[in-house]
Amino acid sequence: MAMRRLHLLKFASSSALANPSTSTRTFANSAGQQFTTLNVDDKTGIATLTLNRPPANALNAASMSEIQRTIQDLEKSKCRGLILTSASDRIFSAGLDLKECYQADTASLKAIFCALQNLWHTLFATPLTTVALINGHAMAGGCLLAASSEYRIMLPNFKIGLNDTMAGLGVPMFVMDSYTNAVSSRRIAERDLTASRVYSSEEALQAGLVDEVATSKEQALEKAVALINSFEPRTLTARAKTKLLFRAEILKNFEKNSQHDLDIFLSTIQRPEVQAYLGKYLQSLKNRQSKQAKA
Repeated sequence: MAMRRLHLLKFASSSALANPSTSTRTFANSAGQQFTTLNVDDKTGIATLTLNRPPANALNAASMSEIQRTIQDLEKSKCRGLILTSASDRIFSAGLDLKECYQADTASLKAIFCALQNLWHTLFATPLTTVALINGHAMAGGCLLAASSEYRIMLPNFKIGLNDTMAGLGVPMFVMDSYTNAVSSRRIAERDLTASRVYSSEEALQAGLVDEVATSKEQALEKAVALINSFEPRTLTARAKTKLLFRAEILKNFEKNSQHDLDIFLSTIQRPEVQAYLGKYLQSLKNRQSKQAKA
């Protein structure tokens, strides 16, 4: 089955030297919006991709296509490792942009889910060494981005989990497989996903959902860089092939089930009770933001 690739954005890039060994690029869509910042250390070959779509790094079709395109561009460069993090000091990513899923037409819902599938496939299958530096809450799609990375370093006092079933949505097969691949057992994955289990940073470490808990973003960044640097340049090709072999069955399952996952998503998210839940949830967020603005 041929992979679907949604190219919803036209990217414009600009380069600037942050220091003699580091270049920084930002990507904008046709409306001039910027959802990420890319920093590449030319000496180490390590790229840091920072999610920057305030207030919660919610993932819409445009932002996900941007992240996907950036990873693909890095694969064509001399980059040897990718660190994925957030510009926010409290939210890594809140997951899919529910505003764009509420009372949306089928074409729009299809676009956002296909963008999620395409981003996941690119991140999960990339030959780059990937580290998620989780410096805030990582819910739903945010948890998926972290789980799809090879190594996860989280800061304390945050939450992480896949809470799809709480909203009345089934968990897609590729999401199940990614989560199962990250935690320490299939039994834990089944328990967590059926119950919409949300972990604290420390609980996630015990469950195997994250690999380390760092005391600060600076320490987490040092750990991420050290991990990527621990692989000798001469081993990177063999390492990438071995990584892909470990993930091949999951990727094969994705190609087999991708249309089914899309059909299930469309049929469940358009159900009246699910749309009603989304409406109430979005209104509660609006009320909370209004109270915070008045405080």
